[in-house]
Amino acid sequence: MIDFWLANAKLAGDGGEYHVRYSVDGGEAKMIDKWQPIWLSGWADGKHSIKLELVDKNGNVVDNGGYNSTTREITVVK
Repeated sequence: MIDFWLANAKLAGDGGEYHVRYSVDGGEAKMIDKWQPIWLSGWADGKHSIKLELVDKNGNVVDNGGYNSTTREITVVK
């Protein structure tokens, strides 16, 4: 599950002007426009990386001291 917390920003689907862009393992980036958890499935065993970025209406990462773009690594074991 991808879940995040926003402060002082609204996503486009919630009446704001921002989006959260995410990608898994460097794959195709997808956009989140409403502030709600996103469930991912189909994981293969092994290490995976998930990147989240807060972007403006033009797709540019919002500069906030490096806090609006983050990557996390997870390990899946079945």
